[in-house]
Amino acid sequence: MKDNVGNEYSNYLTLRLRGVHKDSDWQFVEFPLNGKVKTLKSKIGLTDQFKNTKAELTVTISGDDKVIYTEKLKAGEFPKDLEINLKNVLKLQVKVQSTGTYDSEIGLFNPVFTK
Repeated sequence: MKDNVGNEYSNYLTLRLRGVHKDSDWQFVEFPLNGKVKTLKSKIGLTDQFKNTKAELTVTISGDDKVIYTEKLKAGEFPKDLEINLKNVLKLQVKVQSTGTYDSEIGLFNPVFTK
């Protein structure tokens, strides 16, 4: 998997949105952490396949249904470093939302949970 600037990764998680249905779309994934994880470290950005998307994406990361990180992503931006404190978090949710009717995809590149 490549990010939008050509860096290649063998470990990644992607969330793809199909914008053909409506003006707003979303996708999410959840992880049961059970309070056993300290941090999540990763790069976050658009994937190479969707580097020219016209959508503006909002990534929201929540721990136990409380927002702990929000980032807006759009074409032309470099992937960003991500480090989130997850001490005592039982459930982690990564959600991406888009505007417009454009296909798009974000990636968490080389994500690592540390105990």
